[in-house]
Amino acid sequence: MPIPVKQNRNLPVQIINNGKIIESVMTEFNLDIDWVYSEAKRLGYKNIKDIFYAGINCDGQFFIVPLFNEKKYKQ
Repeated sequence: MPIPVKQNRNLPVQIINNGKIIESVMTEFNLDIDWVYSEAKRLGYKNIKDIFYAGINCDGQFFIVPLFNEKKYKQ
């Protein structure tokens, strides 16, 4: 679900950094923490700690860059 973003915003808004929600951004953009968890879950992430970076792009879409898990990719 897109959220409204400020006009003339050319860069994404970072919400999660290295598995941690950025509280100041949540407050500044009046975002609900439950919304962040539900969007992460909708995209297949049960744990915020598995997310390296998450944000809202210029179109108001939530996106995720996963945290690289070395154990998961070892053969």
